[in-house]
Amino acid sequence: MQADLINDNLFEWHVKLYKIDYESPLALDMIELDVPYILLHLVFPDNFPFAPPFMRVVEPRIEKGEFFYD
Repeated sequence: MQADLINDNLFEWHVKLYKIDYESPLALDMIELDVPYILLHLVFPDNFPFAPPFMRVVEPRIEKGEFFYD
């Protein structure tokens, strides 16, 4: 895993997940498509830890159960 601040903002991060369960369908698809990591975008609210962060997958794009890696 690698975590980086976005624009020096402590409330906004990009996180790269390099390792996931090797036996999962997701891992098998990532190997087949040569996707090196999953990129997440996390935004922490002002009242964190009393409210959870918002998180979304940036890469690869997942649509209708299929991967798209730009």
